[in-house]
Amino acid sequence: MRTMFVAGLCAGVLGLAASGVAVAQSAGDAKRGADVFRAQCSTCHAVDAGKSSPIGPHLFGVVGRKAATAEGFKYSPAFEQLDFAWTQSALNEYLENPQAVAPGTPKALVVPNARNRADVIAFLATLK
Repeated sequence: MRTMFVAGLCAGVLGLAASGVAVAQSAGDAKRGADVFRAQCSTCHAVDAGKSSPIGPHLFGVVGRKAATAEGFKYSPAFEQLDFAWTQSALNEYLENPQAVAPGTPKALVVPNARNRADVIAFLATLK
């Protein structure tokens, strides 16, 4: 009976995840996230306040910041239409599938690995 309950619970959680309903995300490792960021994100994004590159905005203070508001960066029309703040959940959704969050965005890189996303987001949360 217990095995059937656990199997049903797992199936239900997997079903929620597959249907797009947010399932609790485990906390990331900020130290590992810094390494992942350097390897996958630093070509386009700086982490110093006000030092955007021509490719992407700076990500200093991004967690909690309203989308498309980093000073010194010209956003695409896809981003200018966004009306939300970058919560950890919003960042997770965006890194997993940028086109779903900002249709038409020129962002090319996705982070399909959930652990890498959680770690990068944990790192970004330290940039205050």
